[in-house]
Amino acid sequence: LGALSALCFLGAAVAGVVLFLRRRWLRVEADGFAVDGPGVKEAWRDVQVQRLSWVVTKNYTNGIAKTETCRLEVWNHQSRRLLLTHTKPLEAVTPFTEFAQRVFQNLRERTQAALAGGGRLEGEGWTLVRDKLTSKAGDLPIAEISGVGEFDGQVRVWKKGSNDAVFGVPIRTPNAVLLKVLVEELRPKEEGTARIESGDDLGKVLFERPGGQGRWMLYLLGVFLVLVGVLTFVASAGWGLAVLAAAVGILFRGWWVGGLMFRCHDWGVSRRTRRGTTTIRYRDIAEFTSRATRHFVNGAYTGTTLAMEFRSRPELGGEKISWSASLRGMDDEMDNLRNHISKVIAARWLELLKHGETLPWTENLRLTPSGVEFRPAGLFGRKDWAQATYEQIAGQKMEQGVFYLFLKGDKSACTQETVAATNFFPGFYVLMLVLQSSGAQP
Repeated sequence: LGALSALCFLGAAVAGVVLFLRRRWLRVEADGFAVDGPGVKEAWRDVQVQRLSWVVTKNYTNGIAKTETCRLEVWNHQSRRLLLTHTKPLEAVTPFTEFAQRVFQNLRERTQAALAGGGRLEGEGWTLVRDKLTSKAGDLPIAEISGVGEFDGQVRVWKKGSNDAVFGVPIRTPNAVLLKVLVEELRPKEEGTARIESGDDLGKVLFERPGGQGRWMLYLLGVFLVLVGVLTFVASAGWGLAVLAAAVGILFRGWWVGGLMFRCHDWGVSRRTRRGTTTIRYRDIAEFTSRATRHFVNGAYTGTTLAMEFRSRPELGGEKISWSASLRGMDDEMDNLRNHISKVIAARWLELLKHGETLPWTENLRLTPSGVEFRPAGLFGRKDWAQATYEQIAGQKMEQGVFYLFLKGDKSACTQETVAATNFFPGFYVLMLVLQSSGAQP
């Protein structure tokens, strides 16, 4: 016991020393910055930064995002590298984020001037000049680029006439975030929304998740059972056939899940199976549900199940697309996808609201042109409907998967709703847009 205690103490001491030696202090100056720490002393000018990487990662505790870590990495023309990290509250603006924005803006302006003068911007496996993007795939004229964006941890570029990205580079790599901004500035912009509102094309593929991550385990298990079934058949034909039948079923399941694919496009979602592909355009969605269920075993967090469900309007057949996945923590890209879809649906709902229609938000919430109708929570279920104008709303918050709405003059919430309720997120974004446009947003 004494030896174990001494070993634990030694380990803690070593960890403390390592943490101390890794500590850095950032001092921001008018046109530069300095970094000090044990054995480290560096001074940089903003104009020395030639390449830059910026990544923000959420930190989860028991499946709930608590903080986020900002990672700023810079290089000078001699390839000297400096890495700075900063952990902060979610969505908070801090002196570090303001400093990072200043460094990025300085590099952006210098690069814009260089490109205008015939210079170039280089990254990991690509080069950008004023009229083309060059990569291993060849030259892509800027005039042929139809879109650029950050999806699934990559900066992706789309070419006119193609729904699949023709170029992608991890957002963590040098100058990737700058590439996204500059290509968006340089590329030609499409006018009008006629293509969006007509035809069956869902547009660019922004995000995709295969449904067959576990198919190889199913294949291996199926092959193993085939071998067991053959050996068992020699001794007992009945049991052998039963095992072989189970093997066939498992192999079929592996084949089936290997053909599953869920995709989010510019203007709709699709789900492919071995039977075919089901598509729903955002404008046709009547119900959208997003759920995140955390799982615990004996009090210990074991993972989160994410699920999304889309259903088209009844007059269009009520088509349904569902997708789910289990993982540790959360999937930031799924959050981005949920928000993207919700905002697209919210834009259509907002137009209906402007034309005087009442929007059924959830079972306990409705949006009207003048305010929010809600059913307050009572001791024995929900109470009768009440109403508050948008000007009476003081604020809102989401906590532990529950949405709370507050009115001016009240310390407690006037109503609450689970964020897993059908159509919660589209309605939430409509509310935020209305409050912002009316000036009522606190």
